[in-house]
Amino acid sequence: MLLWAIFSIIGIVNANKAERLYNENPGGYTGYENAKTGKILSYVGLGFAIIALIIVIVYFGIIASVIASGDWEAINDI
Repeated sequence: MLLWAIFSIIGIVNANKAERLYNENPGGYTGYENAKTGKILSYVGLGFAIIALIIVIVYFGIIASVIASGDWEAINDI
């Protein structure tokens, strides 16, 4: 999960660099669509990482609340 976020951020930074280079000299580069695709996929990966982080926080929050309440019977209800 952490690696998703790290690699997504790296991909976004690299896509921004590629866009900047392309905009400075459009005739010198080809494959601008690849940079746009990489940027979109990096945002998708970052979104998945955020969703996974939220799920993990909720999961451990439920466990912590069951432990704090001392209601061990509630574990069977989940």
